Amino acid sequence: MEEQNSAKWIGDRTYNAMSDVYYLPADDEEWTRLNKQHTAISIGMGALYPVPSVVRSILAPKEGEVKRILDLGCGTGIWATEMAKEFPHCQILGIDLAPVPIDRISVPDNCRFELGDIAKGLGHLKGQYDFINARLIGSGLKNFRQTLQDAAECLKPGGIVVWSDADYDMYMEEQRVYMAFATDEDTSGSWFQRIIYEMRRGAVNSGKSDLYGMSEALDAGLWKEPLMDPVTCRTASLYLPLGPWPADIKNSAQAQVVRHVGSLMRQDMMSAHRAGHAVVKRSGYSQETLTKWSEKADEEMMDGNKRIWLRIRIAWGQRRNEEGPLAPPIPSIINEDSPVESAYPYYYIYTTEEESLRETVLRNRGKDLPEPPLPTARA
Repeated sequence: MEEQNSAKWIGDRTYNAMSDVYYLPADDEEWTRLNKQHTAISIGMGALYPVPSVVRSILAPKEGEVKRILDLGCGTGIWATEMAKEFPHCQILGIDLAPVPIDRISVPDNCRFELGDIAKGLGHLKGQYDFINARLIGSGLKNFRQTLQDAAECLKPGGIVVWSDADYDMYMEEQRVYMAFATDEDTSGSWFQRIIYEMRRGAVNSGKSDLYGMSEALDAGLWKEPLMDPVTCRTASLYLPLGPWPADIKNSAQAQVVRHVGSLMRQDMMSAHRAGHAVVKRSGYSQETLTKWSEKADEEMMDGNKRIWLRIRIAWGQRRNEEGPLAPPIPSIINEDSPVESAYPYYYIYTTEEESLRETVLRNRGKDLPEPPLPTARA
């Protein structure tokens, strides 16, 4: 009965009825899309998480201590279950607004899921976790910095939190160059970008989604967060092509990986922009208009004339000691593999707040376009 009451129909898609903040569907089509997205991001990072040696050191078994992992907004449960398999000695908890669409038989014994709205606070989980994952949940948070602080309070001293979320501004082939959105008056821009732009505008204008707060917080990183050890903080940009179009890669293994990621992301985004129709329609756009935009967006991704990058912004760091500004030291992993050339070449890590903000300034050039008038404003 709980699962039946947690869903509502809009058009031909199922949405989560437990909250009106998260605006994407909650159905089989969406779960398939999210799993493809998960695969692409994991390939890009080279693991289920950044800084593998640090994470593995933090999660290494320790006599007399239970290592715990928390997945905030766990979605399909795929990240949590894969972590449970990789770290069978750890206890994993996934929390989401909607029931996790996974066969309970296939869930490892050390993994469990709970229904809950993390935006309402995490006080019952304070100080319990060695690793917290928060991926692609920014659109569902009304006060991003509050939830960021709540998550940090759930860490043990030395525990690590990893925030990952989408950049709702697409980029051209040069990566730092903004891909302008198309309008009826200027069709030279991207219709895919236009749909994503309107999704963000509709979510923010609803007063229920702090997407701009999320963008500013993650691009600035966790260096100045009061509970974090600044020495351990980093940010990163993971650029994912919307299609297998990158052709400037000399390393054949890397080229194959990038083409695979591009194919996954094209499938992901061709479903995502249609999933966002419901929130865009709230701004007054007709289904007929959105259908035309989506058809043009599909053409962009299929013919490769618009070479678009989607950026995933990532920020992480460890919680400091209670009595000082630094995190407790972590042991080195014995027989840790030596660093090798990454199989994915478009993953950039920024080691200081200054470097991270400098990259943000470069990316923000050209984004100060006038907002397209909403349909209601034309009447």
